[in-house]
Amino acid sequence: MAPILKDVSAIIASRQVALNAVQLQQVIDQLDGGGQVPGLEGPARAATQGGRNARVAKASLQVAWVVLRELANLLGRALELCREAQGEAVDGLRREALGAELQDILRTIADIDSNTKVNGIRVFGADLLVDLGGAGSLEIHVDALDPIGSMTLSLGTPAQAASAAGAVEAAQRRAAASGARLGTSLRDLDGAMRALGIQAESMAAVQSRLRTAQRASEVVNLVKWQLVHWASTGGLDQANRIKLLRRRILPPL
Repeated sequence: MAPILKDVSAIIASRQVALNAVQLQQVIDQLDGGGQVPGLEGPARAATQGGRNARVAKASLQVAWVVLRELANLLGRALELCREAQGEAVDGLRREALGAELQDILRTIADIDSNTKVNGIRVFGADLLVDLGGAGSLEIHVDALDPIGSMTLSLGTPAQAASAAGAVEAAQRRAAASGARLGTSLRDLDGAMRALGIQAESMAAVQSRLRTAQRASEVVNLVKWQLVHWASTGGLDQANRIKLLRRRILPPL
């Protein structure tokens, strides 16, 4: 009885070709995906989000800064009205006009206080907790707008005008102090934003260098597995040739 021929070499070569093809495809997928840098993706995202949060908070503070400048102009005009109304020679009609303009200013200030909002949130009197990502957080308090808008001031007599002038001068001092504190908060926020920007740029540069090194390593792996795959394909071809040769030489069962 003729021996049964088992093409073990061809089976082994075929399996090796399949395994090498899988490994080669994995390396190609890694190259296509650009590769990830373990340990840096999270901190980089946190720094980027912290920068966005800081920019949103800065927008609110900048709105408050602009409003405080306008408040200073309104209070300056209100003080001019009060001082003019202190004069004994001011007639009734003029005094009434001065008083009406003062009331318009007070209503404008009250309106600014209630309607100055960013993203639906009132700016004045707000407590902001700015999440700076991995760099911690920054607490910012924005003073309430000066309450002079809700006061009852009259220019009906020189004495009332003098009292109103004193109230306006006090409001100017409070507004100046609020502006100084707001300026400090803006500088602190700018410093945090610069630090976050440097951190994000540094991480991006490190990620880029690591991705370049990682990609170079993956290219080396690609070449290696291509060579292995070609070699195993050649082995399979040789095994198949031997198989055909044996079939021609050995008699049929």
